Amino acid sequence: MTARGNILIIDDEKDIRFLLSEILEDEGYTVAEAAHSEAAYAELAKGMPDLVILDIWLENSDRDGMEILADLKKKSRTLPVLMISGHGNIEMAVKAIKLGAYDFIEKPFNTDRLLNLVGRAIESGRLRREATAGTVSLSAETPEMQAVQKAAIKAASTDARVLITAPWGAGRTHLARWIHQESPRAGKPFVVLPAHDAAPDAFADALSRAGQGTLLIKDVQNLPRDTQAAVLAALGARTEARVMATAAAPLKSAADFSPDLAERLSVATIALPALDDRRGEIVAMAMAFLGDGHTVHDDAAAWLRHHPWTGQVAELRAVITMAQLRMNLAGARELRAAHLEAEPAMQESGKDDQSGTAAQWLASDLRTAREAFERWYFDHLMDRFDGNVSQVAAFSGMERTALHRKLKALREGENDEGGGEGPARIAS
Repeated sequence: MTARGNILIIDDEKDIRFLLSEILEDEGYTVAEAAHSEAAYAELAKGMPDLVILDIWLENSDRDGMEILADLKKKSRTLPVLMISGHGNIEMAVKAIKLGAYDFIEKPFNTDRLLNLVGRAIESGRLRREATAGTVSLSAETPEMQAVQKAAIKAASTDARVLITAPWGAGRTHLARWIHQESPRAGKPFVVLPAHDAAPDAFADALSRAGQGTLLIKDVQNLPRDTQAAVLAALGARTEARVMATAAAPLKSAADFSPDLAERLSVATIALPALDDRRGEIVAMAMAFLGDGHTVHDDAAAWLRHHPWTGQVAELRAVITMAQLRMNLAGARELRAAHLEAEPAMQESGKDDQSGTAAQWLASDLRTAREAFERWYFDHLMDRFDGNVSQVAAFSGMERTALHRKLKALREGENDEGGGEGPARIAS
């Protein structure tokens, strides 16, 4: 059975934890338990659950339920918390709701009400995450990524500046967005400023657009000297926005970079491993890119684990996007190795000097990559529909006349580039 959600129960009474676990596990939920605050934080360090069920009073605990609730709301505004209350502390339960708890369940438990509240709370958390950050998730299947997740959770619970270091394409911006999503600034703007050639006025504009949200300076090691001075001055004046940055390596190794600014930006640092160093994450990431309703066959999982991901997460996303297109063309819902191995070749489109993998498309300029993809896409559609332009137009969502213009432009592009005949269907 596929788990319906991960739930953490925090209650000092063993019988209560056992009863709740039994009810929830029977309904398909995955349950973890904690008897006190120390055990609770140890469980949270492993990864954020979909729901926390929390007792208001905890004996033999450093923190009571209300203190843990306040801490949870600082760590993640989208995490739903159900409070457990007895007859004598309904007033405290109402206070907890005002502090951010989703609702409360009263002892003795009514099973139907409990399950109804749990289902609604988990769905509410999911919808809030989607509304605030476009469903950004952070997989943590390996020890390396569990360490990253632990550091990211800590970063989300504070307002400190964070520097994320990793190779290009490893998912630095995704991690920064996750930290923003799980912070008290969730729901506020998340603005990305590419550092290369960013003038001081571009930084000022980005900072203004971020408001009380988060400004991420991408590849900050490329920031021009005059803009470095502007950033340093703004940080000294205490900006409204939280400022985060990404870099290929620690800033102390960056040439021509202000040591003062490097220190200001590196209050907290997170080193994100390259994809080759976290291969245990790859299948889970691929499933996330595929979306709900898709499965991964064992042969595809093996292919994903053994492929040399030189293009990092960006290449993985591109490969899955292309594979999903092949799946859609074939009406398939399960990812197979064949969908991944059949990488579109640019030489099919007259580009004999390039192997044409999705990774190499990423290394091309936008026009070259787009034209190569469009030739491959329409060639396969013309094959699928036996050259019937009306059916190709309907499938691709284009007007028939617009499709004719597109096919003509692709034919002319092949001829201009001296690339031979190109795809037979398009050339006909």
